Amino acid sequence: REVLLPAGGRSLLDQIDEKSHKHAFAVSTDLKFGVQQAIELIGNEAVHYKRTVAKEKLFDRPELAAELARECVTYLYRLLFLFYVEARGGDMGIVPMKADAYRLGLSVESLRDLELVPLTTEHARNGFFIHHSLHKLFELVHLGWPVKRQRDIKAQFADAVDLTVVPQRSPLFDRARTPILSSVKLRNFVLQEVIALLSLSRPGAGRARGQRGRISYAQLGINQLGAVYEGLLSYTGFFTQEDTFEVQNPKDKKDEDARVFYVGRSSIDDYEDDELRRTETGQKIVYPKGSFLFRLAGRDREKSASYYTPEVLTKCLTKYTLEERLGQPGSAGALTAAEILELTVCEPAMGSGAFLNEAVSQLAHAYLERRQAERDELIPAEDYQREWLRVKYHFVVNNCYGVDLNPLAAELGKVSLWLGVLQPGVEAPYLDQRVKVGNSLIGARRAVYAPADLMRKPNKKTGELNWLGKAPTRVPPGQPRPEGHVYHFLVPDAAMAAYEKDKVVKKLWKGEIAKLKAWRKQASKPFTKAEVARLQELSRKIDVLWDLHAQQRASVLERVRQPIEVWGGPEVGTGLEARWKTIEECELVGREIEREGSATRRVRAVMDYWCELWSWPLDDVGGLPSRGDWAAKV
Repeated sequence: REVLLPAGGRSLLDQIDEKSHKHAFAVSTDLKFGVQQAIELIGNEAVHYKRTVAKEKLFDRPELAAELARECVTYLYRLLFLFYVEARGGDMGIVPMKADAYRLGLSVESLRDLELVPLTTEHARNGFFIHHSLHKLFELVHLGWPVKRQRDIKAQFADAVDLTVVPQRSPLFDRARTPILSSVKLRNFVLQEVIALLSLSRPGAGRARGQRGRISYAQLGINQLGAVYEGLLSYTGFFTQEDTFEVQNPKDKKDEDARVFYVGRSSIDDYEDDELRRTETGQKIVYPKGSFLFRLAGRDREKSASYYTPEVLTKCLTKYTLEERLGQPGSAGALTAAEILELTVCEPAMGSGAFLNEAVSQLAHAYLERRQAERDELIPAEDYQREWLRVKYHFVVNNCYGVDLNPLAAELGKVSLWLGVLQPGVEAPYLDQRVKVGNSLIGARRAVYAPADLMRKPNKKTGELNWLGKAPTRVPPGQPRPEGHVYHFLVPDAAMAAYEKDKVVKKLWKGEIAKLKAWRKQASKPFTKAEVARLQELSRKIDVLWDLHAQQRASVLERVRQPIEVWGGPEVGTGLEARWKTIEECELVGREIEREGSATRRVRAVMDYWCELWSWPLDDVGGLPSRGDWAAKV
């Protein structure tokens, strides 16, 4: 009783739980810095191989830095995934950690034993043992160790090991997704440092100066890994175009999270000596021309709004949001277990998917609780975790949707959702049709203007407005467009490319700003009857394409279903339509909706064209379309 419910103070269990959370947070903070450094190491090693071995000229492709950054992050995802599942090998059954052949000969855990081993010879430093080991491990997790192949080996060799690895077939481990890194080799000393950065905490200060602790991935959950992932979203990969120095406000040098700026040698004389960042030995921090950096530069975090939502907040917000939606069991309007199973969840700015993961977890618990009550039957305690994971998988593959402006976040969110539903015997979920890159806050949508609003001239005296002063009317899903109304993305807006509100831009681009104002004035004149008739005809054609798109998308979503039987739920069945689909099958079906000339791409092209007019580049003002050209292009 003194331990669980003391007369005064807090219980021992609460204190241990709090210390555990604090430790996990500290570990994830160290890991975030290690991941950023590891990405730079891998990127620069890839550049080294391309330049010295492949003899390629890298600066011929300006987009290479962004591609390389994405691939390096994917490579790190692979390592973190393996650290995570190997630490939970007995619980998840994803990799056979109980098999000596895997644990001692193949696992990333076995490579951690080499993290601080001195590499003294030229061959040891510049060889590719770790590279080939990781390549084989990634392939094994992706494709598995087929039973037939295993039997063939056993038939030839009496002492063949008994090893079975279930294939995950996840895009994360697909070599085709990382063409740059798949074409290079990474030297031992680089990968050894990468593994050390992911395995060990940062050197301590004070009494523990220089000491590094082993990071235990068994103590890290999805939320802590999400914090690590999301911390990378506001980082940018770039090549230094000249020798580049780190500079910082002298007041911020003791703050590790403070802003750091990167200044080329040609401009370094504009800065004071105390603004230059230095190493512990007093040397200026400088990166040679052509170095690959993956950094949070200046105001990138504020501009990208990349901030991680703490677990305590996601749990609280999700809990009380779901209470409103689900209702209390036994009260009027409360959802049944079957109705909960049909709910859909969408996170419009998903980042690492923290809210999606939490919503799925709580919905799965709510379903099982109500289903047990409805059936007056309890799930055995030892089976509850398995049944809960199966319900979570159902939600993730069928009912979850996510959007993010950052392509890296969309991929990160998929990995996070996958980690949340890992379980033996189930391959990675296919999420490409439900997790998308896009801006859910601004853009074109199904909304219309009345013909009279388009032809009306605004009257300041009477306060009468035309379409420029009104919000378009939303057309709800499943309802037809009101007869004669015109889609809002076929007409201009007075706020398009309004750069003159920025005094600096207006001063630098005075002539272009004047041309933009003239264009907007001309484009915003009331429409004639003939022009409105043309817009109505275009709207009718868009209706046809929209309906076709909706039908195709519904068909694709149905054909890529990955059904899984859940406790107390409907039977999946045995027909072809109920068969679980592999990632490869799903990707093949998913390409249909994106093929050249499809209804989806045609409607999207019209909407994207309208969106582009809001941020038209100032150096191409002459390319702005007239109203006639616009309609012709549509």
